[in-house]
Amino acid sequence: MKEIDQRIAELPPEKLALLLERLGEARPSGPRPRAAAQLRARRRDGNERPLSFAQERLWFLDQLAPGSSAYNVPSALRLEGKISRVALEQAILEVVRRHEILRASFRSVDGRPVLTVAEQATLIASRVDLTGLRELSCEAEVRRLAHLEAARPFDLRCAPLLRVCWLDLAASEQALLVTLHHIVCDGWSAEIFISELVQIYQALLAAAPSPLPELAVQYADYADWQRAELEGKKSEETLNYWRRQLAGASPTIDLPAALPETEGRERRSIDRQAVIDQRSTAALRALGDDERATQFMVLTALFTTLLHGESGQEDLCLGANAADRGDFELEGLIGFFVNEVVLRVQVSPEDSFRDLLRQVRDVTQEAHAHQDLPIERLVEVLCPERGAEHNPLFRVKVDFQNPPEPRRLPGVEVSVLETFDTPLRCDLLLIGESSGAEIICTLSYDQSRFRAETAKALTTRLVLIAEIAARKPDLSLSELGLRVSQELARRRAGERKRLDQIGRSTLTAARRKRVQLR
Repeated sequence: MKEIDQRIAELPPEKLALLLERLGEARPSGPRPRAAAQLRARRRDGNERPLSFAQERLWFLDQLAPGSSAYNVPSALRLEGKISRVALEQAILEVVRRHEILRASFRSVDGRPVLTVAEQATLIASRVDLTGLRELSCEAEVRRLAHLEAARPFDLRCAPLLRVCWLDLAASEQALLVTLHHIVCDGWSAEIFISELVQIYQALLAAAPSPLPELAVQYADYADWQRAELEGKKSEETLNYWRRQLAGASPTIDLPAALPETEGRERRSIDRQAVIDQRSTAALRALGDDERATQFMVLTALFTTLLHGESGQEDLCLGANAADRGDFELEGLIGFFVNEVVLRVQVSPEDSFRDLLRQVRDVTQEAHAHQDLPIERLVEVLCPERGAEHNPLFRVKVDFQNPPEPRRLPGVEVSVLETFDTPLRCDLLLIGESSGAEIICTLSYDQSRFRAETAKALTTRLVLIAEIAARKPDLSLSELGLRVSQELARRRAGERKRLDQIGRSTLTAARRKRVQLR
């Protein structure tokens, strides 16, 4: 039973919300597709199909800034061993054949975007030979080419919105760069793409048929269903929930250390990492188990505590991802499903960290129970103050990721090349990742708004909050903040003392040397 509780605690928030809904512990979030036939019934005649709301937003952004690579989704794999390039490219083509969205192009008809699916699966592939370079030069060239490939824009009018580039590194070593546009995929889809690619590749090598069944529905069926559902009564109920939830809310969190905003600034992100140690992680997981809270919820409570302490604000809005795959027919589809929800948390300094965690749990479950409404529709209805360079509903975001499953190909060792900067579409993004017995926290920050020393101070305080909250979760938030400040002061004093001792030792050594020279 404890093992089951632990596995439930590690579920992503959208999965937990879906599980609770199916168990009857959360309010259903509106009508959901119950069978593939219901989705297919929405399919319209002809090859021109409407876009989902999320796709439509990206299409309009592309019209405003054509040639942008901001919504490219790149990945890079290092392949060591005997790889069949022909079989791997055939496997990619089979994935493209299976998923209509990977054969889609987008154009305007009477001022509205439509999706057109090509009948034939094609692949844009290139190859670069780096075998003549020395090791260090080769690694640098791999990074350079990966960045160039990731920055090369797509023309949404031309299918497929997917391309691959082979880099020959040595006789039995290659790198595979795969780039898709976000309008046809999301993070979940990238995992599906790789999983299907591996299974089909293995079957091709064994001269066996594909082990994957044909898809019952396609992404465009979901887009049709989504638009039909938003015309119903349940959609209005969901919209009313968000109206109530976000009434009077501010998207901004005013951190004193933030730099003033400037119009037309270039948003460049930098990452700062910190680690919550094993002891604190174990205690926080146990706390989450006690309070029926996932690791995402615990991390959000820690981040909220930090933001409250830094800003003094008691009403905070944070963004979070929602997978928006509310039925089994959608779980195996490639497409742009991911939605965003707003977590509005009311913080009282007298509340304990445990109280805050309970509130975050309830707010997160409610938000994901109402995730069906696309954030694009919510923005359209609420009409908050808009800016071209920031999200109109939140400026800070939090996420939690479990490490991806290791990739395995017959006779080939596969590893991920970390060569890309993650696009940042907010001021601050905190991502937690479970790494064995520890939690790795990555704070991505907008360089135009925060200095490196500010990010360092924020991650240091976050780790201290985690350590103290893990030991004493029933401390009030004001007392917790005081203890963090005291610990920081103690560490600074210890560091000054250490530097003074080093300085005195250096001075004494210099004096001795002068005496010896005399």
